[in-house]
Amino acid sequence: MKIVKVVKTAKVVQAAQVLFSLALVFGFLFSSCKGESLFDEFPDTTVSEPGDFAVLDNKLWDMEDPLNDFKTYEGNWRTENGRLNFTWWNSSAVESKFEFLDTAMANGKVEMDLTLESVRLNAGTIGFMIRSGEYQRGQDQVNGYYIAVGRDNAGQHWVEAGRMEHSWNAIWGRIKIDGTGTFHLSVEMIGGKITTVVTNKGKKVFERSFYDSWLPQGNIGFRSWQGNGYIDNVKMNNVGPGYDHAKK
Repeated sequence: MKIVKVVKTAKVVQAAQVLFSLALVFGFLFSSCKGESLFDEFPDTTVSEPGDFAVLDNKLWDMEDPLNDFKTYEGNWRTENGRLNFTWWNSSAVESKFEFLDTAMANGKVEMDLTLESVRLNAGTIGFMIRSGEYQRGQDQVNGYYIAVGRDNAGQHWVEAGRMEHSWNAIWGRIKIDGTGTFHLSVEMIGGKITTVVTNKGKKVFERSFYDSWLPQGNIGFRSWQGNGYIDNVKMNNVGPGYDHAKK
């Protein structure tokens, strides 16, 4: 198991040593700090299993009580072969949602590698929920922005974005993109500007921004609709509400 460690102070080093010990005991590690990998070489486990834990912005989250740390809504989320796998349950529950509680990101960037291995009824997606909240069971039952990569049975991929207001409201519809296999999705949030970039095998295949001030901040999550596959190499970089894009 590869463990990403970010060394800034002696206390951080000591914390990293403690986390390593916990990882050996519980067999599961999320690791993140200022853009470092959040999911890195998972051992096999179920993400809602007691004893799982995550690190986000130097905060240790004990997953023994997932209601206090993260929560899943429908679907199956399981780590296998160093990746986080997702599947929908059945024909009456085709949506899978995963929420990181208390992330409250206003400005920042989130990234992940994603692969859609199969879809239902010729269409499925996987993507980020950003500035999100009010998660509930049931299709479309969440508030936030959803930015995702989708595909059909023939392997044609697309990018879509929309506002989830306990219903789907497209910001842009399905925009076809080139590429196969694993895609890298990154979303940057700076005030009302939200920029999406998608690459495939190191080549940029999509970039587009939209402007919307409906939600200033909210939690980060994942959502899959009618899709089976896996995600990996997730990064979260929360730069805070006072971030000035011009000073990048």
